Amino acid sequence: MPLTERQLAAFADAHLGESVCDVSPRYLAGPGDARHVTHALATAGWTPRSDPLAPTVALDLRERSLGLAHDPQSPTAAWLLRSQPQANAPGWFSEFGALVPAEIISSVVDALIKPPPSRWHDPFAVLIRAGWQSQRAAAGPAGSRTVQSPDGLCRVHQSDLDGWAPGSFWQIETTAAEDDSVIWRAWASGSTPTHLLSAFAAALCDPAPLHRLKFARLGHRSVEQQPSALTAEQFVEAHTARIASLRAIVRAQQRPDRALPPLPLANRGAVASAKARR
Repeated sequence: MPLTERQLAAFADAHLGESVCDVSPRYLAGPGDARHVTHALATAGWTPRSDPLAPTVALDLRERSLGLAHDPQSPTAAWLLRSQPQANAPGWFSEFGALVPAEIISSVVDALIKPPPSRWHDPFAVLIRAGWQSQRAAAGPAGSRTVQSPDGLCRVHQSDLDGWAPGSFWQIETTAAEDDSVIWRAWASGSTPTHLLSAFAAALCDPAPLHRLKFARLGHRSVEQQPSALTAEQFVEAHTARIASLRAIVRAQQRPDRALPPLPLANRGAVASAKARR
């Protein structure tokens, strides 16, 4: 079911007329709008499988054995992205807590939609290049690695599972500075494609703030929040521009006999449509 004009206009309706804030650090910006993820998947031809009256969302791309489930009521497993094992590739999964920003999750989705790059960097190299600090422990499983954000609030850890499952396992967590309590966690199997993990790492360590509506739910009270130079209209236009870009990529990959219809709205179309109803 392709993304529709009504769905894009509903996204615009939810943001137009609201005050936009810049929130830092981005990994504590709170969940944001789940449509950053679901609109991209619908654009790429993923099919909704969930009850429209239920709070959960499920989409899949059966020809590639891919699926996503979103349960906003689960604090620890709000998002689950999974690939079933195939003849020439192992299965993998990535799981994200409820307070992981949708924009960071959408970086993985975008990397999944786009053709894999010919070269990509190890996720740890991405983080260290951004100033994160390596914390290789003296004790622990051989091959384990940990890096920590400069403020000490976010850590990325990779280690072997000692027979629990083949290969390594990734854990990402953010904690509160005052008591080290966990704010959110994310996990990924060691078989998760490296370019997806690298995309997640790049989005995680990007110093640019994320944008939130003034009274949106944030990840923690300690985040810095200030009025943004970005207007609500520009926020919506950035979303529809991203969707249009992904749509062009998807159309370029489609065989002529399976091409999807064009995106219903141009970059400014969602804004204009929503304004017309006000």
